[in-house]
Amino acid sequence: MNFIQKYQKLPIQIKTTIWFTLCNFAVKGMAFIAVPLFTRLMSTEEYGIVTIYNSYQQVLLIIATLELSLGAYNRGYLMYQDQLSQFTTALLIVSTINTCLLFILIFPFRQQYYFFTGSNLLIYLLTFIMFILQPAYNCWLCGKRYKYDYKPAVIITLIYTAATTFIPLCSLMIIKSTATLKITTTLFAQIIIFFPLYLFQLKIRKDDFGVYKKISKFLLSYQLPLLFHALSFLILGQADRIMIGHMVGKSEAAIYSVAYSIGQMIIIFQTSLNQVFQPYRFKKMEKREWNEINKTTNAIILFIFIIVILFMLVVPEVIMSLFTKDYSETIEILPPIIVSVFFIFIYNIFSDVEAYFNKTSYIMYATIISAVINIVLNYFGILFFGYKICAYTTLICYMALTVIHYIFVRKICKNEKITDGIYDFKFIFIFGAVCVGLTLAVNANYHNWILRYIIVAVILFILKKNQSRILSLYDSMK
Repeated sequence: MNFIQKYQKLPIQIKTTIWFTLCNFAVKGMAFIAVPLFTRLMSTEEYGIVTIYNSYQQVLLIIATLELSLGAYNRGYLMYQDQLSQFTTALLIVSTINTCLLFILIFPFRQQYYFFTGSNLLIYLLTFIMFILQPAYNCWLCGKRYKYDYKPAVIITLIYTAATTFIPLCSLMIIKSTATLKITTTLFAQIIIFFPLYLFQLKIRKDDFGVYKKISKFLLSYQLPLLFHALSFLILGQADRIMIGHMVGKSEAAIYSVAYSIGQMIIIFQTSLNQVFQPYRFKKMEKREWNEINKTTNAIILFIFIIVILFMLVVPEVIMSLFTKDYSETIEILPPIIVSVFFIFIYNIFSDVEAYFNKTSYIMYATIISAVINIVLNYFGILFFGYKICAYTTLICYMALTVIHYIFVRKICKNEKITDGIYDFKFIFIFGAVCVGLTLAVNANYHNWILRYIIVAVILFILKKNQSRILSLYDSMK
């Protein structure tokens, strides 16, 4: 049987996972390649302005859109599946109104905004237009994931990535290498992609105003706690690098940032898998088929575990081939950062239960507590042990985040009288403990490349022998 025939016989869930993973790699790869191109065309000062603007934009986007198209839309997609058009329209109306309110609130202080972000009036206007339109793109992608309709989703994502990369790049080469031009052309490209999707999904009908009002109440009550979660999670992901830069030095911050960036590569697998698996979980929760969720979750956890371990075993060679000796310390930092991805996935599957039962305040509490723990551990860790300890404090914080979510999920199961158990907690924590143990063992034996690759060969052999069983587990995700 040739490759094409094998591919055609794959379940739609596997095809979706494969294409979302390849698409995410293409997006990340294009972004990775674009950075040195932009830094060659622009001065360090100009590129610094772009970086600062992007940081502010990331925070403002969360406040403007409330991330309704990410959290609330995922939950409401099944709740309002018979009124999906009205639900999407209500979400876009609420997001648009909130964005306009933020625009009006900041406008009297726009000079200060220009100063902090390095922007101007045109960028200010384009930024908020993009904020209005962007949720439509997220809603559209979410719908495609629920239907396993990966082809248009992949095509539009690649077009979006190419447009936001090559339009600014060509503009800088042809016109002038300035931060203003880079930011402006990126925003124009985003608006061009988002605008048709916004018009396509915004279907305001006078007779539906009562429905919009009801849906709006759900959206705000559900999503507002997640606003604080998003901001806290931003702190959780950025605090270590900022603190290393201020407390130790820029060189150490650069080394740690490279380690963190490489560690993030493994998140592509986790994200792609979760994008396919989350709709499945919500559908099964809707039918209260807890055992089905339990069985499939164990298989997914095992797969993530294997990917994390494999990546951790081969990553030293990746570092040595891509970077100079100046970044050799990165190898020592990577294992705990990579293993953090395992706990990120576990906390995600736990938080989906909280999200389904509309307990988004639990998600907020867990993230705020973990962000505070992260800042405290980073501060004292850097003082007493040096900057490398931040990799382990990051791991500890994601473990703490997982444990807090576990406590909340157990509480929900008790209140909802779910006696079968949504997840096999014993299975999850055994593999979590093995992950942490292997982190310490691998870090102590990174120099022994023969041992590392023997383990890699054994894992690949086991995967090959159990190929049919793995495929059958994906086939059950319907």
